[in-house]
Amino acid sequence: MLESDKGEVILSLSGQSKLVTLANDGKLKDFIDFSPFISRPLHITKSGKILVGICEEISYKLSENSVRQIIIIEASGKKLHTFEFDGDHKRILTYALKATTNINNDLYVIDKTSKDKHGRLLSLAYPNKVMWTYTGNTTINSKLQFKPNSLAVTVTGNIVLLDSDTKVLHILDTRGALKTFVSLLNVHVLSPESMCIDGQERLWISCGGLSSDSYMTYFTNIFQGMLVVMSFTGF
Repeated sequence: MLESDKGEVILSLSGQSKLVTLANDGKLKDFIDFSPFISRPLHITKSGKILVGICEEISYKLSENSVRQIIIIEASGKKLHTFEFDGDHKRILTYALKATTNINNDLYVIDKTSKDKHGRLLSLAYPNKVMWTYTGNTTINSKLQFKPNSLAVTVTGNIVLLDSDTKVLHILDTRGALKTFVSLLNVHVLSPESMCIDGQERLWISCGGLSSDSYMTYFTNIFQGMLVVMSFTGF
């Protein structure tokens, strides 16, 4: 779900190829159809361009016929660019979950790579270059593999990654190096699922669903459905 600069909400219908807009009067209107592929809106830039993830099926298995793309379109629906293969014709993406850009229009994508939802963060540059890849930290992820679930960018350009299994925020610089990290368990956020940073630089974290750590299941039930708002400094 995204909101355009015109106040329209852009939605993808689960498992379908179509994006629709939800106007202020509550009416749905067809926006763009990517048939026969499944689409999901990922991000809208400050200039109004929309990043859409495309796949032939919701699966982490790849074949020669797989289609895993990020398409950049204008608000009118006109296609501007597609990320799919790099300069050596190697596939860039497995399954694009989330994406964002910073003030310099650097593109960051959470790419899920396994059925267990392990993944990586990719930094992409035009026309088809992978600038760097972040796959977690050996200390933070010594027991639980890196499972990025959401991301945001601060006004200083740092990247905040939510690692849902470890309940840790990884803070990266623009080159993909870990600057610091924050354990959400220390601030009693026990079941983080997604997050965003608002215009006042406050971090919003949604909680819900059961943790893969059975020890946390009881506590997760208490926090299910909560929204946590946090202020932060230092990154």
